[in-house]
Amino acid sequence: MIVVGVACAAAVAVLAPTGRRPAATRDPDRDAEPRSRTGADLPGVLLEVAAQLTAGARPADAWSRALPRGLADPAGTPTAADLMAVGAGRGDADPGRCASVVVACVAADRLGAPLAEVLHRLAAALAADQEAAAEVRAAVAGPRATARVLAWLPVLGLLVGMVLGARPIAVLLGGGLGTTTALLGAGLLLGGRLWSRALLRRAGGGS
Repeated sequence: MIVVGVACAAAVAVLAPTGRRPAATRDPDRDAEPRSRTGADLPGVLLEVAAQLTAGARPADAWSRALPRGLADPAGTPTAADLMAVGAGRGDADPGRCASVVVACVAADRLGAPLAEVLHRLAAALAADQEAAAEVRAAVAGPRATARVLAWLPVLGLLVGMVLGARPIAVLLGGGLGTTTALLGAGLLLGGRLWSRALLRRAGGGS
């Protein structure tokens, strides 16, 4: 679920008159700190950036230190490509979530909302979204495994028949009722597989 709406709402909700923050002093030692490793969690990176902003860091410096590959534009806000590096090592980089962060940053900048507060709320929304997705994947893991086992049962039945000497292959390919039964069974197996995939996809677990 894309949280672009949540990002925009968070930016507007925290909009309030604030005094101008003093310019942050660049710390060469802090700039030399290693960036987060590829495979970091996107909500965690947002919280890290928010903490640095609260401490007085400039947004560009905070993003450069928190993102695995830094900023494509050192003087600007992160792009979706910059944020896609977060979580890439674990294979869970999501373009929609990255785009929502970019929208939140742009909205906060244009509306004058405190970016740290916006990132805090966005991180909470993204964490909840990831937790819900994980729960869905766990819930459909059992049905998916069951569907795969059922798909292989006909093959297992043929092997058992061959071991018992019943010659099922000859019966199924010999024409007549056996071939008709084989075609009907193959059609039902394919239809069941497609139906199972559709149900899993609707549940959010994929095929």
